[in-house]
Amino acid sequence: MTKYMYVVISNEEMASYFITETCQLLSKSFTPSSDHMHDLAMATDYLTKGYAIYCGSEAEFYIRPLNKCIAYSDYLLARANQLSFSGDIPVLPSDRSGLVDSINCYEIVSYREFPGFVRLRHFGELMYNWKHMEYKLKRKIDPDKCSYIATDRIRVLNAYVDQWNDEFKSTLPNVFCGPAIKTRYDTDFGTDVDTVYCLFCPHWPKNAHNWPLRLRNNGWPTSETISEVVGLRNGCHVVYVQHRACKNDIYQWRWSFSIGEVILLHSWTKTQLIVYHLLRFFAKKELIEKDCSKEDEILCSYHLKTLMLWTCEEMSAEW
Repeated sequence: MTKYMYVVISNEEMASYFITETCQLLSKSFTPSSDHMHDLAMATDYLTKGYAIYCGSEAEFYIRPLNKCIAYSDYLLARANQLSFSGDIPVLPSDRSGLVDSINCYEIVSYREFPGFVRLRHFGELMYNWKHMEYKLKRKIDPDKCSYIATDRIRVLNAYVDQWNDEFKSTLPNVFCGPAIKTRYDTDFGTDVDTVYCLFCPHWPKNAHNWPLRLRNNGWPTSETISEVVGLRNGCHVVYVQHRACKNDIYQWRWSFSIGEVILLHSWTKTQLIVYHLLRFFAKKELIEKDCSKEDEILCSYHLKTLMLWTCEEMSAEW
């Protein structure tokens, strides 16, 4: 008598198998830490030596699911003649090939009341000495009397975005959302674009000094990944946006770790990325309120990313 072995698979297991098998794995050809200052883009009379840094969801995912839930591309827009720093003196990035001869340096001053938010003041100028082949710092005469700086965000961003609009024939209006200006396209160009003006800070800030040092019991992120995140090649950025309680404070900026987040997500397993994608997909379909202003926002995709990053630290990859 022949016996047959039947393998019983639950609906959850079948769904999981289908999702993981149909989700394509892309090559990690995009390197978030690769010479972003070489990508000098769209120089104008007002914004010289501008460069764009690709970040956000499209840069973070190296999987291609059947149902995509990424609606736009994210770019940080910076200038090669500006650097910010958190400490006693300005620090140059390890890769100096994209720098210019004259660099304005801005000291970062933290808010005690609002961790993660800062002010900037002009500290001085780094001038390249071609005779000695090095940068020399020219301090402001009286740095104690330097006022904090704001920025004309509309002028700065539109100087970049208008050039993109001309190239890709966008006729739809630009909309501000937090630190970003959303540019919509009514052509087949593809996804809409979020652009954020920022200042590059080459070193890891004192405010976040405990992140690379804290105890991690599950081996993620690895020491190599941590070194890549905090290294002088990547650093972090400050973006021009105010805390909800300080809407009228024109001098307030905020830390941004977008490049570090891309590096961390690229170190996730395929399964972890799929779980993160499914969380985002469900939240956007069912939980996140559509067309909600930033002031009224309760849940957003960034909250899910933060929770996912904490979970990957606290739980094993097998879990």
